[in-house]
Order: sequence, then structure tokens, then C-alpha cells
Amino acid sequence: MSHLRRSEIKRTIKQRNLAMVGVTYVDLAGVARMKPTVSSEIDSILDNGIRTARANYSLTTLELQTPHSAADVSQGDLAIVPDPDTFVVPSFTSGVGRFIGNLREKDGSISPLCTRTIY
Repeated sequence: MSHLRRSEIKRTIKQRNLAMVGVTYVDLAGVARMKPTVSSEIDSILDNGIRTARANYSLTTLELQTPHSAADVSQGDLAIVPDPDTFVVPSFTSGVGRFIGNLREKDGSISPLCTRTIY
């Protein structure tokens, strides 16, 4: 990510007085979910993403884990890494900025569970 884009995001967070930022992802059931955190962590979020359990990707639309799913908490965490080009401040809520994220494995590679990269 370019330093200029990062500085633009940080400037917007400060100017708009955003307390929270969230990274949205779409799970395998097609449900858009968001992981929020405090905006003061923006550098870490842009570099490392927000951790989530692999098992979260096997939730149904009823928030239950899919029966007989191969994904469970024993398989470790994944990172939802924001795409800086998707940063917005929604008009329907105040004090929150949002990104759309890519799912990455611990080694930094794109996860096969990442719905943004399935084609």
C-alpha cells in the first residue's frame, strides 16, 4: 500500500473523528460480517488485519456452525486484511469507517476461503 493512501485514510479518521473502523468480509454462506476495532489501531489493522477464527467461516445464516463442517477453532486464526481502496465512511452511521477485507492465512497468503478471490 502506498504511504499516501495510508496517510489519506489516517487523515480522514482524524478529521471525521472516527472512533471505530471495521473490516467487512463475506463468509461462505454469503453473509456479510464485520469485525470492528478502535481506529487508533489503524496502522496495525492495515499491516496485519483483524484476526478471526477459521470456524467463523462455517457459520450458517442462523449463526450456527454448519453440521459436520471441517472448519473448527482448532485450525487456528485467519486475518481479515483491509483493502485500502475500499475505505468509506458510511452515511448511515456516525463515528465508524469501513473497509472490505481479504482473508489471509498465517503465512500472509490469500486463503482458499476468501470469497473475494474465488473465481
